[in-house]
Amino acid sequence: MKNIARYLLGGLILAAGVLTVSYLQYRFDQSDIRNAVNAVRSTRSGGPQQGSLEERLSQRFGIAPESISWQPRIESKLKGTVQVRALLPQGPNDLIWEVDLVRYSVQPVTESAKTISKFQD
Repeated sequence: MKNIARYLLGGLILAAGVLTVSYLQYRFDQSDIRNAVNAVRSTRSGGPQQGSLEERLSQRFGIAPESISWQPRIESKLKGTVQVRALLPQGPNDLIWEVDLVRYSVQPVTESAKTISKFQD
């Protein structure tokens, strides 16, 4: 009977450990996603005098900034990279940037994203 209780207790401790690690990983992933989207939205590739990427998208396509949806996808947890796609109600849907969260850099991936990133106000 003692052995059964030990195995049961060991299994419960192991399950609690796995659940704790899973929850912490989920929280880290959510933080990475939130930081990556904020980095893309606020990037100013032309310097401080140029508007943020979100402002340039809304100006270029004549839409409200609130109508732009951001779709993040974790590319590599090890390298800390996240791809962020801007979904517009009108205009191109291949606007993708890659965010390196370690170096906090934002690089356009697609040609449309490169064009928007270079767009001058």
